[in-house]
Amino acid sequence: MPLKASYGESSRHVTGGEISRQTVMKKIRKTNGLKVSAPKKKGTVKILHVDADEDHIALQDGSTTVVPIITIHEGVQKLCKGRNQCMNAHHFCSYGKTTENLWLEVAEWIYEAYEVDNLEVIYIHGDGANWIKKGLEILPESRLVLDKYHINKAIMNCTGAQPEYRKVLWQVLKNADREEFKRIIRNMGKETRSENGLKKIKEFRRYVLNNWEGIEIHKTGKCGGSSAEAHVSHVLSARMDRSADGVESGRAKIHV
Repeated sequence: MPLKASYGESSRHVTGGEISRQTVMKKIRKTNGLKVSAPKKKGTVKILHVDADEDHIALQDGSTTVVPIITIHEGVQKLCKGRNQCMNAHHFCSYGKTTENLWLEVAEWIYEAYEVDNLEVIYIHGDGANWIKKGLEILPESRLVLDKYHINKAIMNCTGAQPEYRKVLWQVLKNADREEFKRIIRNMGKETRSENGLKKIKEFRRYVLNNWEGIEIHKTGKCGGSSAEAHVSHVLSARMDRSADGVESGRAKIHV
């Protein structure tokens, strides 16, 4: 069911703001039987992109909760200089759902919206978290793409005390040179002078090697780029009523 307004906006439009956005949200979550309407005519594409990320949302009681967002789209088109748009984007937000149920909902949408037999590959873009990799088990012909934003974020975190390694690490990962990566990491480990620095290097090594296929695919596959961070900031944050003016309605549909 497409939702184009935030919970706060819904309350203002329907009740004049007399009901809190939290109450609106709870009532929606308790509603059963809602089903996402698929297009009347199935699309025929060879490649689909699925961007997966999450955001930490502050609740009214002072606690926080993690809300994943998954976006299905057909690739990114350039509108003008410095501005791109995902084609036929559909957003799925998970609140109170299991990871498996969220991915099953995404899979159901794909099967209903597209001629799956014509799909050659589904690229799942994300940071390599376990909940994201769950999608590889459920979506047909899917492959993980470790997005460049999170690769760069991991490099910056690892090289806080050794910034001279940033460019060389980025280049070696861009080339998907596994052995050279291991050699550089060994050198960094030998040169670091703090336990915390060594811990970060080991964590970075484990992170990269555990997601190597998602790095290598940038060199061997036409996987395109990820817009996951943009989806979080412009769609999910607005959906939770941080800034209702940030919702881009009309083109992108949000399903909860």
